Amino acid sequence: MQIIVFLGKVLIEMDVIHEKKNGIIIMDKKRFKRTKGKVIKSGSKKIKTGDHILFFPTKGVIMEGKCLIDEKDIVLILKNKGMKVLGERVIIEPEMSADTVGGIKLSDAHRELLPKGKILKLSNMVVDLREGDEVLFDKDRAMNITPYEISEYKGRNIFLVKRQDILAVL
Repeated sequence: MQIIVFLGKVLIEMDVIHEKKNGIIIMDKKRFKRTKGKVIKSGSKKIKTGDHILFFPTKGVIMEGKCLIDEKDIVLILKNKGMKVLGERVIIEPEMSADTVGGIKLSDAHRELLPKGKILKLSNMVVDLREGDEVLFDKDRAMNITPYEISEYKGRNIFLVKRQDILAVL
């Protein structure tokens, strides 16, 4: 069957991303994320056929492991050496709370994320911030993209945050 992709739409072959906890893959179907994939056809000028992307669809059509979505739902283009952030978004590495409580060392799983972090990367649409800025952000609206194992930040806790959810520059 021939599929024609209209302007602003992207056809993606989806990958299944398994969530890991302490290095163990969680096999609960509710935790499977189908938000990473490879572009098969594109009706966009920014997104090219063959690009590997991370997306959070607001609406779309799923058929036989493929998904037709709006290009605005694509948040990252993953590249061999890094990534490109799309829209008015930034990548932040949040600070963690103290690693000891009452002299007892806590594992990373038990430490709390603080609403403060350092900007690692940002899209070219964000003009009032810079890489390396220390910011306060709304951590409840941030998207944890650590499980996607982006090679550039492997082993680090990273979040994708919309510009509007950054509250202050420190």
